[in-house]
Amino acid sequence: IKLLFAVFLLAIDCCLSCSDKAFAAQNNLVINEIFPSPSSGEKEWVEIYNYGELPLDLSKFQLKDGAGAAKDLSSTERFIEAGEYYVFEINSGWLNNSGEIIYLVERSSQTILDRVAYGDWDKETLPDVYLFSPDNNAPVATSGKSISRIPNGTDTNIDKDDFRIVASSPGNENVMPVFSKDIKINEIVPTPADGAINEYVELINLGGETIDLCGWVLDDIEGGSS
Repeated sequence: IKLLFAVFLLAIDCCLSCSDKAFAAQNNLVINEIFPSPSSGEKEWVEIYNYGELPLDLSKFQLKDGAGAAKDLSSTERFIEAGEYYVFEINSGWLNNSGEIIYLVERSSQTILDRVAYGDWDKETLPDVYLFSPDNNAPVATSGKSISRIPNGTDTNIDKDDFRIVASSPGNENVMPVFSKDIKINEIVPTPADGAINEYVELINLGGETIDLCGWVLDDIEGGSS
């Protein structure tokens, strides 16, 4: 009887341990990138990142906006592996361009796993353990750009420190562009003989090191992003 009781206790301990690990693992999901202001014809999207060591079933989680509207991440079982990204696309109009708050919650318990506020959003919608202040909001994204968590996956619960506005990188690591004064505009062809579609701008690297142009953009009007 003592042996059976010991086995029973061991089984309970094992189940609790597995449950605790599963609960802890879900806290390794974060909102990693937000694309709230797409160009015409594109969709809004939110990228989820699993920085933990265990796969998680996305059908158990949902996103909620400031109005409380919920979006299930998946209607069927769909696992996000450790170190993997999941890009959840939404028809344009769900996220406010000027400001919004987005929650990542566990569906059954409605436990908040992550929360990101950006722009001029000025109120807490769901009860949270962290004190909300609009002074800590992430910046607003210009059209075609993302609100990206940099360094990738880092969460200090102060959104203005965790997020930057950079070129979107859905499904990939967020990195801060490295700029160099050695890159210059070398040639501009604004009116090509074979039509405007073949306009181009040529860059030249005057330095001695290779420069990664990922995240760089050309802009013809200050603040215009065109």
